[in-house]
Amino acid sequence: MTNLTKGLASLGVAGAAAGGGILIKNQLTPNEEKPSVSKRLENEGYTILKESMDSDWSTTLTKHKDTQVKHPKFLLTSQELPSLKAACKDVLVRTDVSEDNYKKAKKWCVKPVSIGDLIKAKRLNLLDTTKTDETGKEQWKPLADEYVNTGKGVNQITGLTLPLTSGNREDDWKQLRTKCKELIAKDFWSEQYGDELSKSIMWCVSK
Repeated sequence: MTNLTKGLASLGVAGAAAGGGILIKNQLTPNEEKPSVSKRLENEGYTILKESMDSDWSTTLTKHKDTQVKHPKFLLTSQELPSLKAACKDVLVRTDVSEDNYKKAKKWCVKPVSIGDLIKAKRLNLLDTTKTDETGKEQWKPLADEYVNTGKGVNQITGLTLPLTSGNREDDWKQLRTKCKELIAKDFWSEQYGDELSKSIMWCVSK
C-alpha cells in the first residue's frame, strides 16, 4: 500500500462512498460478521471513551456544545452528558451506519488525540521531525522528490509548494520535514483534522 493509499484510507471511507446517506460497506467473506463501529474505530487506532469516566468526556461535551465547531454533531435530546453518552452507546454497537454517523462517532465517541499520536497508534512509522540537521535525510528526500511530482491539488499540504521558488532542490526535504512537524502537532479539534491526518500519512510516514 502506497502512502497515498494509506492517507486516503485514514479517512475511514470505503470505496467511493460519499455523502451522509450512503452506507459504508466493509469487504467481507460471506460467513464473516461485520465489525461494529466501536471495533472499526479501535482498528483505526482510536480509543473509545468509557461511559463510566465522566472526566474523559468533559472536553468532548464542551466542544459538542460549541457552535463554532463545525464538525457533524449528534442531534441530542439535551446538551447534557447523559444524552451524548446515549448517542455514542447507540452508534458504537451498530454494524451498518451512514458515513455521516461514522464520522460523528469518530469525533464524539473517542478520546481526543493529536495527529502524531494517532499515527503512532496506527503503528505507522512516523518520521522524526525534531531534528534540524541532516539527520533522516535518506528517509525524507525520497518523500520530498515524490511530493515535487504528486504533491498538488488534493495531495498538497497547505502552504507547501515544492520545489522552492529559489530552485535549490537540496532544501526540499527540510521544508517537508518542517511542514510535517506542524501537521502532526495538530490537535483533535483542528477544523481540518481529517484532511491533515491524511496528508500526514501521505508525506510524513516512511514507506
